Amino acid sequence: MDRPSLFQSLRSVASTAVDIVESRLCLAVVELREAQAILLKTVAFAGLAVICLGLMLLFLAGLIVVAFWDTHRLAAVASLVGLFGSFSALLAWLTFTQLRGVQTVFGATRAQLAKDREELSGSR
Repeated sequence: MDRPSLFQSLRSVASTAVDIVESRLCLAVVELREAQAILLKTVAFAGLAVICLGLMLLFLAGLIVVAFWDTHRLAAVASLVGLFGSFSALLAWLTFTQLRGVQTVFGATRAQLAKDREELSGSR
């Protein structure tokens, strides 16, 4: 019987370890690219939405002030300031709430590494 030498066994173990690390790094890169693509799309859409919303609110505020210019101009301006302040506070709260619920990047990679660690420690 021809048994493998200690050097061949160590080489095999090292090769397996390198393969495991490589596959985990590939998984991490894939997750990072997915997160980057989602973030870029989200930022682009949000930016365009903010620009359109800002223009719409600007013209609406101008329309309201012009409509009430002769009778209640200060009340119209004060009401618009209160309304825009309330909306900005609501949007800030929604933003912070959304950010608290964001999942961590590399979640699947970390889970797979934990699984690998358990399997390797259990094989001793």
